[in-house]
Amino acid sequence: MLLSESSRSGKSLNQDSSENHLREKIFREVVANILIHREYLNAFQARLIIYRNRLLTENANNPVGFGPIDPDNFSPHPKNPAMVKFFQQIGRAEELGSGIRNIRKYLPLYAKKSKFELIEEDNFKTILHFELEEFTEVSEKTSVKISVKTSVKIIELILENNTITIPEMAQKLNKTTRAIEMAIAKLKKEGKLKRIGPDKGGYWKVVQNKEGKL
Repeated sequence: MLLSESSRSGKSLNQDSSENHLREKIFREVVANILIHREYLNAFQARLIIYRNRLLTENANNPVGFGPIDPDNFSPHPKNPAMVKFFQQIGRAEELGSGIRNIRKYLPLYAKKSKFELIEEDNFKTILHFELEEFTEVSEKTSVKISVKTSVKIIELILENNTITIPEMAQKLNKTTRAIEMAIAKLKKEGKLKRIGPDKGGYWKVVQNKEGKL
């Protein structure tokens, strides 16, 4: 629901720079849900807890029902109409229910093996689940597992469009942004790829040797 500066200026997800990671978009929606739909007359303190393999938020709520919410079949209700109206007036919120739709849209792009739960109770809960192997630190062992085929396809995409963003690559190659970042880090380490200029406004440069080979 919450709009970023790029969204309000008319830019799409694919036009965002690589620094605006999908996880930031997901977190923005989660935090927006806490701010906009909170029951402020309830003294319960909002919670946002990051575990190793999941994210949990719990927030005071004025429920219109009880139990899990099906994101594919739900009717949005303004829990706090005054807050919704305020955020819409300052250009920071979209239409009602867009937050859930955006999480559903962005989460699979960020982590393919992921799911989320929305639970309507006296305290509203949002739970995002992630597969651990997609978020382990990059090690030499992990780097070896990076597909050579993926690296080649990344080079091909860059040769076609040297301003392509990481989210765009992930979408075109059906990979997570994390996988693309790992592959790019490997290409940089091997001296095959450089980033020229800032994340926003810069471009990629494929490095070739004197024979014109990568």
